[in-house]
Amino acid sequence: MGRWRNTIERIISKHVNKTDTCWNWTGYKKLGYGHAQYGGKLHQAHRLIYEALRGPIPEGLVIDHLCRNPSCVNPDHLEPVTQAENVRRSHGNGSKTHCKNGHPLSGDNVYFHSLGNSRHCRICKYAAHRVWVAKNKERVRNYLRAYKAARKATI
Repeated sequence: MGRWRNTIERIISKHVNKTDTCWNWTGYKKLGYGHAQYGGKLHQAHRLIYEALRGPIPEGLVIDHLCRNPSCVNPDHLEPVTQAENVRRSHGNGSKTHCKNGHPLSGDNVYFHSLGNSRHCRICKYAAHRVWVAKNKERVRNYLRAYKAARKATI
C-alpha cells in the first residue's frame, strides 16, 4: 500500500493544480478527462486518484463529477453512481425530457446506447428501422433467405 500511495502522491504533485476548489489535471487529457500511466496501463486520472484516496469503486458504478469539470480529480467532487444516474445528471442528453420529435424520454420509451453513455427514443428508433427496411427490401429478403437456409441446415 505504501508504494501505491507514494506513486499517487507523486502523480498528484506532478500533474494536479490545487489552486482552486477543483484539482485540475494538468497532464495528458483525452476528451477533457485526465489520464495517467500506472502499472504499465493508461488510466483515467479521476478514477485512479479516487481509488487511491477513497477506496475501490463498487462494481457496476462509474465516477460522476459533481462539479461538472471533467479534468477535476478532487475526490470531494467525485461520487460513484450508476451509469444511468450519471447520464441523468449530465447537462446534455441526460437533462432532456423529450426527444427531438417530442416523444417522452422516460419509462419504456427510453433505451441506453450499447456503450451506455446516452439515452435514445425507442419510438424514433423503430420508425427509423421501418424506413430502412422499406428502402432495403431486397437486402432484407436475401438476409432472411440466408438465415432460414442456415437454420434449416443445422436442424
